Amino acid sequence: MNCTVRIDLAYDGGGFHGWQFQPGLRTVQGVLEAEVTQLVGRKIVLFGAGRTDAGVHALGQVAHVGGLNSIEALRLERILPGRGPDDLRITSVREVSPEFHARFSACWRRYEYRISFIDDLFLRGTRWRLVEQPDRTAIDAACVHLIGRHDYRSFCKTSSCKADNHCHVTEAGFVWHEDGAVFHVQADRFLHHMVRIMVGTLLEVGRGHRVPDDIPAIIAACERSAAGTMAPPQGLYLAEVGYPDELMDPGRRPDTNDHDDDAGHAGAQPEETP
Repeated sequence: MNCTVRIDLAYDGGGFHGWQFQPGLRTVQGVLEAEVTQLVGRKIVLFGAGRTDAGVHALGQVAHVGGLNSIEALRLERILPGRGPDDLRITSVREVSPEFHARFSACWRRYEYRISFIDDLFLRGTRWRLVEQPDRTAIDAACVHLIGRHDYRSFCKTSSCKADNHCHVTEAGFVWHEDGAVFHVQADRFLHHMVRIMVGTLLEVGRGHRVPDDIPAIIAACERSAAGTMAPPQGLYLAEVGYPDELMDPGRRPDTNDHDDDAGHAGAQPEETP
């Protein structure tokens, strides 16, 4: 029987060289594949919903492994949640439809970017520390312009731009606290460094270097040089990934295999690297 298992996980990205497997380096994909391979007893390649960069964290990363038999799938469900290093937590393991693909089946992804206004030694690896409080009203006004379907090439690493750089952003805004803030952004897809460039640009608005109404012109320029500096990686979190409910049913069987590029690490890596 061809079984597919969905793996939900969280991790502190400070000790990883990102998600993607890299020979000789500690990566999330490499650590998780080693655990699954040991439990199954044969070499396993798994696929993730979003490829996080070095230093970027995850609250709700999703991965999957296919081509399992029913015994292998059950073994992963029972044993895998208790495995892994201290900086990686497997939160859920369950069999899903063989049609499920962590990357290609995703309907939306949500990221958080966390900022601190206090100099806390123990938050330095998980927040971007700001020395001065930004203009919250100006930033909130600028965020409104980020919502919608646009070509977000200005917020993408130039060498990573694709033929189609359109994304549909359905949420973009800060939740403010006395000692910090969290930027929430949700879209159907993300471009390379998109969230970090958004945050860096918004903070330039908050410092008075730009005005909220600059954002539409930045988007329209479709040039990386039009946007602001990129925020550092330690404040970014992959928070959640959404999928169609019907793909959570293990009994739903595929008519054909649409994922021909799942043959190895290089061919099936996600575009999303915000």
